[in-house]
Amino acid sequence: MDKKETTNIGQEPQTIIEQYLRKEKIGFSSIKSLDKNQKILDIGCGSGDVFDGIDLISIIDGVEPDHELRTIAKNKNIYRTIFHNISEPDITSYDYITILGVLEHLEDRSSFLSNFRQAKKIFITVPNATSFHRLLGLELGLINDLQELAEQDYAIGHKIFYNQQTFMQEIDSFCEQYSFKVNTIGSSSFKFASNTQMSFFATKFRALARTAEKIGIIGPHKFYGAELFVEVEKI
Repeated sequence: MDKKETTNIGQEPQTIIEQYLRKEKIGFSSIKSLDKNQKILDIGCGSGDVFDGIDLISIIDGVEPDHELRTIAKNKNIYRTIFHNISEPDITSYDYITILGVLEHLEDRSSFLSNFRQAKKIFITVPNATSFHRLLGLELGLINDLQELAEQDYAIGHKIFYNQQTFMQEIDSFCEQYSFKVNTIGSSSFKFASNTQMSFFATKFRALARTAEKIGIIGPHKFYGAELFVEVEKI
């Protein structure tokens, strides 16, 4: 539904709503239950918006191949280390892996996920094709198909729009192959319109998100948010 409405750094849209949405990605994770001796690895950490300003007592490292985004993240002093490539960090040394808004950029997602077969716990988010705002867009004739990628999606390198079924097919396959279990699944990041239209409600964004959670639009086992999430844990 969003066309030519964002400026990008690397592959990261920079509207105020996108920045809010990125912070919402970890809202239903168990990150805040980690203690100071535990370590997080944030895959595709981008400019660091997700964890910027969030009070974490855990150690956090990142992986980001884009030089411009990596430079911005380094200047925020969020991450202890930012690696260039997924092959650099020792996955087994981390207690929690976040893969936020990454899978939709990849062609071979199965091979990518195999990099984390020795992880302890993983939290993954992807865009949701059947979110409230896309269902509304379909009803209004703004999009022709829920799986349809817009011009802006192609511009930032999206390859796929997930729904609950296609997302869990990939996650279940990973879990079965590498002995993980699903702890929780659901959706986050409530949107009711395009990012440009929602910018008028920027100051109310957190209230909208809380309301959406209270009435069952987003949260565990609720699937109308803009982002699908899953947390898996090694058996």
